[in-house]
Amino acid sequence: MRGGPGVAASPPERKRTEAATQSAVEIYRDIIKENIEYDHLLRHSKIDREELDGIVELLVETVCTARKTIRVAGDDYPAELVKAKLLKLNSGHIEFVMDCMRENTTKIRNIKKIMRFPQLQLIFCYK
Repeated sequence: MRGGPGVAASPPERKRTEAATQSAVEIYRDIIKENIEYDHLLRHSKIDREELDGIVELLVETVCTARKTIRVAGDDYPAELVKAKLLKLNSGHIEFVMDCMRENTTKIRNIKKIMRFPQLQLIFCYK
């Protein structure tokens, strides 16, 4: 054993990377919640906590992806462009998407897909 008996081995590199990634996820989650005025939406909109948490997690997953491109409405965009636009979303954008989903009369089979695409398409409509 390197360092002799009784000396703790340093953690594998992978664990340090996972810890760094986890903290990045937490940081982005906090940034997104602040940007979309999470607490305001819970108090002053028709969106319930479960719906809002689902939206936040989809945004965090997308912002934290390691992919080079992200497909939006059938087109591939550089991931950094999509991430930058997602980080500009505010409470008005979230309320608009949720209002559109409430007006939808089609049966939803894949909620994750349905929730992801309106949000991503929305950001490309706003300049």
